[in-house]
Order: sequence, then structure tokens, then C-alpha cells
Amino acid sequence: MLYFVVGPPGTFATWCGAVVAGLAGRVVGLIPIVEASTLDDISRKILSGNISHAVIAATAPGGRLRAALAAAACPFVIALDDPRLACADLVVGRQESLPVAVRQIASSCGAIMGLQSLPGALVLRGDRDWSDIQAARALADHFQFAVGDHDIAAVLEQIERDHPAPQGDDVSSWWSRLVPSEEALMRGALEPYFSRSETRRAPAISWAPELFLLGDRPAEPATSAIDITGRARCLLHGPQVLLFPGAWSLALTLGFSRDAVDNEFLVEVATDRQLASSGLRPHNEGDLTVELAFLIDDSSDYPVVIRVSTRRAAFDGAVILRGARLLRHEDAGALDAAPPDG
Repeated sequence: MLYFVVGPPGTFATWCGAVVAGLAGRVVGLIPIVEASTLDDISRKILSGNISHAVIAATAPGGRLRAALAAAACPFVIALDDPRLACADLVVGRQESLPVAVRQIASSCGAIMGLQSLPGALVLRGDRDWSDIQAARALADHFQFAVGDHDIAAVLEQIERDHPAPQGDDVSSWWSRLVPSEEALMRGALEPYFSRSETRRAPAISWAPELFLLGDRPAEPATSAIDITGRARCLLHGPQVLLFPGAWSLALTLGFSRDAVDNEFLVEVATDRQLASSGLRPHNEGDLTVELAFLIDDSSDYPVVIRVSTRRAAFDGAVILRGARLLRHEDAGALDAAPPDG
């Protein structure tokens, strides 16, 4: 038997997974917690480990896993947390960089949107249900574990030792150290999910340059001017974030130096396949915005990546990424306004 716990990476989803594993352990014996967000990952890890019972901790469930949960109508848990606190969890508790944490939390939020309406979902919230015995009882009832209050208390006592609550002082200190650019980075990618965790529709999302990487130096962020001199190549790509299925529009703003004028560029939006593309040939120095429309279908397991490439060799010039802004539309009719591919 597999018990699914879906939620952003962080201490609350970890607590929920540990409670489910502890309660199930009282019924079927010790079971592992398997971190997997796609059907392929689940199959590989379950088969390779010869596992018959497990808690599946899915931080960013892919489209096929979401569809499977909907079709099976099986019980599962959604462990919701404030995206800001989940982000602080990763930075403070796991020492992740802010861009890495934002990518992970943004992907999780995008993947989880809409799951709350499924009949098998039990929604718990970190600000209300952390270490709460009633929440633990709700988990036991949801999965139909035949356990008593003594079992629940024993599981919670053990988890309190193994998974202590985050220190509020550490989180507050982290927030106070954020500079304006870091706060803007986080808010642009996550603010649409701050108070809309129960809606299928997300407002505009802004992805800052810190979330993108250089094409030929993928360990470096695309935060400064990129020299286009040399052969045709990918200049930048990112942010590798999952988006909720639906029709989306992208406005990508780039800045071009005088020497980059009249060079040919290609802008692409892709997952495991290309979703949209447009040729770009700036005729003046300065900023230029390219707009693309694309569709994320229900089967997508892959995050969205935006790529900017040169189409031919360049002798001089530089490009700088200003940022990307995305808007999800209510229906695919928005794609009718898409500019033609270049």
C-alpha cells in the first residue's frame, strides 16, 4: 500500500509524512518514506527497493501523478504551508541558496494547485495543524489506520524528538537580512500563491534574472550582461519551474547593446518538448520585450524552461536579461493571440 503526502519541501510536509509513516507502522510494520514526484520515480524506487508499503513524499507532483491520484480517487494528504515559511525552511534549515529554494517552492506551488478539490484529498495547514493531535487523528482516520489515542500520542512524541518545530527566531532573523532584490526575487515567483492556495487560477508571476543560468556556464546566474561573441549557442536558460496546466502568456524582456543590434536570436519555451518559439532581431539599442503564448497540458511532468540563443555567429555585442512575466489564462482561447513563430 502506498500513502501519498503532497506538499512543498520543508518541515511541515516532513512532519506530515513522518506522522503517516509512524501511524502506518503501528498497523503494517516499519515502512519507509520515499521521496518521489513522478510515476517513473515511484516505480523505479519501489521496484528497486522491493517495497510493498511506503509513504510517498511528493514535493512537486508531475502531471501524470496528479492524473493518477484523480483517477484512483485514493486518499492522500496535502500539507500546505505559507510559501514564505517553506522558502525560509530550505534556506535556514537545509542551507539552500535563495534562488534554489524559490525554484523548489514555486514548482511545488504550481504542481499542487487544483489538487485540493480532488475527493481523496485531506488538506492540512502548517499554521493550524503543526504538532496537533487532532491533525494526527485526522490522518489516521483518512487512511483508515486502526490505531488508538495511545498510539497517536506515542507517534507524536517520537516525531517531536526527531523533527522539532522550526525556530521562529531563526526564520525572523533570515527575513530581516533579506535585501530588497532578494525580497523582490522571492515575491515575484511566490506571491501569487501567498493567499490563493485553493484556487486553480494564478495571477501574474515574475521570474527574476537570478532564477536563470548562463547557457555555457550553467553554475552561474544570468544576472549580468552576456557576451554574444562567438558561435551560435544558448546564452541563458531557466528557471526550471513547474506551472499549473492551462494557457499561459510570457513577456520576456531583454536588453541589447549597440553591437548586438541586427543580430538574430531565438527565444524558446519548452518542457520535454518545445511549446513556443519566436525569432528576435533588435534594430535599436536598449530593451525589447518578446511575447509568447503556450499551453501546459495535464500530462506534463517537466518544468518550464525559457531559452535565449543566438542563431548565427556574432562578432561583438551583449545581451542582458531584465526579467520574465507570466500570466495564466482561464482557457486556451488566449492562444489565439499568440505571435507567429519566428
